[in-house]
Amino acid sequence: MFGFCCYGNVMLRKESADKPYPSWFFGWLLGMVCYTYPGAVFSDLLFVPDAPLRALTNNNILICFSLWYLLVQNSMWVYKFLQRKHVFIWLTTWWLADATRASLLFLERAVAHQPVFARGVWQAFVWCGAGPVARLVEKSIRGEPVPALDKVQPNSMNIFKFPLIAMFWNMIFYMVCLAYFTDCKFLDAKPKLDMVQCAAKYEDFYGFCTYMPCFMHLCRAYYAMYSQGGLVIFGDGFCMGSSSLIKKMSSSQNIAR
Repeated sequence: MFGFCCYGNVMLRKESADKPYPSWFFGWLLGMVCYTYPGAVFSDLLFVPDAPLRALTNNNILICFSLWYLLVQNSMWVYKFLQRKHVFIWLTTWWLADATRASLLFLERAVAHQPVFARGVWQAFVWCGAGPVARLVEKSIRGEPVPALDKVQPNSMNIFKFPLIAMFWNMIFYMVCLAYFTDCKFLDAKPKLDMVQCAAKYEDFYGFCTYMPCFMHLCRAYYAMYSQGGLVIFGDGFCMGSSSLIKKMSSSQNIAR
């Protein structure tokens, strides 16, 4: 929750040209739906019966998001501090830990409700793709230039370079391993356990699939920072993608330090 809400609000202000959002009324809602919890919102809409929208019915999430929204929108010091190089890398790692953990849980629930392989594949697409698409729509509504899709996510299968691709294949890997390399058989006509029960039985594997991407991200981020002249990039690519770029400045002006 902390990583989701903090990083989502930093990205919201960054995509507003480092300025407070033009309208607090729309910013509060769109910051939540498009920048902070898009995967959770759209996954619930498409894969959960009666669409309970769990992220939007949680008081703790509302409080945490609102506090970060107010801090980041109203304090330039907080906003700049969260963009310092090492702070930003660890913030995105925290976000990735939250996002990866949630992605696997949402995948489990989707497939447990209806044990079909295709359902898991589309859940992975929705979870990983909802955020970038929602943010492009939000930018167009606001009248901002909208980047091409291949700039948001290059046409690549490289899991070591692009966190969005790594998250997608991590979800597929997790489902395939539990379905075909354990005794759960939750995709069979007569399953022994559903996917949620299977994941609880193999919780160590869940931990591996949650934290290995974080380790990969730390390696990727520090490599990018020291091999690209100190450049830090915002968006789903974090430090290796293709969103808003912070150029290396003098020590008195560098907001990325």
